[in-house]
Amino acid sequence: MFKKHGKKTLILALALMSCVGIASAALLEYYGKIITTVNVKPSILLDGEDYKTPITEELTDVCGIVFSQPHYLENLANIPAKMEFTYEVINETGQPDDRGITVTYWKLDEPEEPVPSETNEVTPSTNEQNIANNWAHVIVSYDGVNAGEVKLTFVQPRDFYACFEYRTDGDTSQMISPDNYNTEITDGLYPYVCLYPPETGHNVTMILSADEYVEVRMVFGGETDERFNWTRIDVLGTKIPEATPFTLEPGERLDFCICYRFETRVVGNYTITTEVVPA
Repeated sequence: MFKKHGKKTLILALALMSCVGIASAALLEYYGKIITTVNVKPSILLDGEDYKTPITEELTDVCGIVFSQPHYLENLANIPAKMEFTYEVINETGQPDDRGITVTYWKLDEPEEPVPSETNEVTPSTNEQNIANNWAHVIVSYDGVNAGEVKLTFVQPRDFYACFEYRTDGDTSQMISPDNYNTEITDGLYPYVCLYPPETGHNVTMILSADEYVEVRMVFGGETDERFNWTRIDVLGTKIPEATPFTLEPGERLDFCICYRFETRVVGNYTITTEVVPA
């Protein structure tokens, strides 16, 4: 009897020890900790200032279209930043009111060189060849123009007619007639300017506006060997599409300006606030 009881006691003791061992065991949740305190500075600067410093400017006695002074955005981070422009118009009573007011944004990049036109039997020359030959041609300039504009000087060095057609952004709805004065041209007639030096002088200058580019051609009024096809000429700057996010790459700088357009029915004092917001 004693031996049997002792055996039971031993088994019970071992069981209790096993339970104690299980109760005291645990799984480690971590092997150590690293605690880092970080002070993150603004990575996107507007005119060299962070978001805490608003940029203010005043425009007085304006009507029609007016442009802001140049501004710039800069990404100081080593990762891309996606953003977009937003704006709000407040009238002199303190109420939101953008009726008759349009705000657009223009990237102030360098225009590309004019793209030479393709030649064929009807248009055997190019504007560049005509300049070299001192034939009728177009001179491109950006002096004194705003974003979205280009200055064109149409030149006829010789004393007979030369006529230049033009259009903007490839817009075929600007056609003024389905029939061109040159019957070999099948895509219609567009707005044009003609030079006849004995009466008009040898040149005339125009400033044209577009979202991206204008096109010029000379297919009637001149000698057949100097005629050239549509030649693309970029305007100053590139319009940033409305409500469309854009990306600043690491270290990239974006020079831009703001275009304010006021319809003729708009009058009074307005506060227009532009914000650059994450997209």
